[in-house]
Amino acid sequence: MKRVHLQLIAALAVAVACGGGAQASNWIGGGIDNEFSTTNNWDDGLINGTQNINGDFVVERVVDNTAQRTFVNGGAILNVTGGNHNDNRSGASIFNYVGDSSTGTVNQSAGQYSIGHGLRIGAGNGNGVGAYNLTGGALIVYRGSNSSLDSSNPGGRPSMQISDNKGGQGLFEISAGSLATRGGVHIGVAGTFSVIGTNATSIGIGSHDSGDGSWLQTSNSALKVAIDAGGVTPVFIDDVDGGGVFAELRDGALLDVSFWGGHVETNSWRVLDVENGPLVDNGLEFAETVDTNLWAKKIVADTQLWVSYAGAPIPEPTTNLYVDVEAPVPLAAETWNLHAPAGGNTALADQSSSGFTATFEDVDDYWGPDGEWIPYAPRVAQEFDHDLDISQVG
Repeated sequence: MKRVHLQLIAALAVAVACGGGAQASNWIGGGIDNEFSTTNNWDDGLINGTQNINGDFVVERVVDNTAQRTFVNGGAILNVTGGNHNDNRSGASIFNYVGDSSTGTVNQSAGQYSIGHGLRIGAGNGNGVGAYNLTGGALIVYRGSNSSLDSSNPGGRPSMQISDNKGGQGLFEISAGSLATRGGVHIGVAGTFSVIGTNATSIGIGSHDSGDGSWLQTSNSALKVAIDAGGVTPVFIDDVDGGGVFAELRDGALLDVSFWGGHVETNSWRVLDVENGPLVDNGLEFAETVDTNLWAKKIVADTQLWVSYAGAPIPEPTTNLYVDVEAPVPLAAETWNLHAPAGGNTALADQSSSGFTATFEDVDDYWGPDGEWIPYAPRVAQEFDHDLDISQVG
């Protein structure tokens, strides 16, 4: 009777999620093991495109598989330990649910998991508790979807939503592997986006295919970072079209920062990088667990969120220098008065590299190689860095 009861619940959940009538393969656990590929573990032998794991089950998936959607609810745990899995059904109102009105967990340690619609972690009427733990492999969410947190879908449709406006609790945590999305990430009132250390190779929001990334943290949502001996892998919001992106930290959004693995260091770290900005801070706060006598935070150049420990300084961004010449000029033999863009770092005045002397002024003109004053009309841009050996530019 128990198995039949769980099967009926699973079928009902899929019908509701799909708008009624959709067919699904429902996990019943009738096989000799808990392997995803064992056909007797599914009520239909795994022939339908939507795969529904709903109940107190632990499922191991290591095979290549193509489906429409995958649901992990009702206390289920899906362990992805290898293979290439693609949930390829697309649509603005199509989602993979992890913890929808119940508890659900995905643990991915290897393989590639691609999702062609929205991923929602923790949703539904205050009793949804979802978690996605990425400790290896690649997670790719290659479409966007509608957001229940902001009907205007600021920055475009998000690929991932963690928690919702109904009290669902969601956690996405990455400690290794990589994350790439096509759209943004929206984090709800009981949602946490967690990054542990530097073993994650990349966290690219908007870095897969076309479309900019975006970042939205509502009140009480948390960006959680744990710093190891190498620092922490920053969350990167990708500006694909070069026109800037949407990134907002709303009033009461939280930043939770700590050390990992017993490591403690007086230093500063970049934790969120919004390419070309702006990163709008409307009231980001430290979480209650953070000792504000030791930790500090700062938005740098309207594009980056930095944290520092024990009074360590937070560096300013590098400045773009612009040189306008007709032909390559050996800068080591010349002295130039160069333009620093408005808002640039004028504190780097009179720095030198291999005989190259640069005086930074927030002006629109600069001196030419023969001492003439030239109106600002740059054709070549070079990024100046203390460690960069600039020898010539054309």
